[in-house]
Amino acid sequence: MQAPTFRLPGKTLLMVVGILFIVLSSIALILYLMALALDSASGGVLSEVSSLLGFSYTLIFVTLALISAFQIVAAIIALINGNKRDKAQILLVIGVVLCVLPFFGILVSGFEILSLTAFILPILYVVGALLNKKAR
Repeated sequence: MQAPTFRLPGKTLLMVVGILFIVLSSIALILYLMALALDSASGGVLSEVSSLLGFSYTLIFVTLALISAFQIVAAIIALINGNKRDKAQILLVIGVVLCVLPFFGILVSGFEILSLTAFILPILYVVGALLNKKAR
C-alpha cells in the first residue's frame, strides 16, 4: 500500500525560486571568485586601496561569496524538500535567513530603491514554505 500523497501548494513556487536562486547565485559566486582572483593577480591593488579607506574589499568579496554559496545550498534544499510537508518548518527558517542576507549587500553598497529587488526571491521562498506549512 502506498502512502497518501498531498498536493502541496508551495511546491511549484519553491521549485521555481530554487532554480532561479541556483542560476543567479552561481553567476554571483563566479563573479566574486573572479574578483578575488583578479585582485590577487594584480598584486592586491584592492587590498592596498581598502587599507587606505579603512575597510577590506577582500573580506567583502569573501563574505558575498559565502552568502552566494549559502543561497545555492538553500535552493538545493528547497528543490529536494519542496514536496515534503514535514520539512516546511526547516524551509521557513532558511527563508527567513535568506531574507536577512540582502541587508549585508545594502550595508556594503548603500541603500537604493533597486536594492529592494534582492528581497524578491527570499520573500517568495518564505511564501512557498508558509503555503506548504499551512497545507492540510
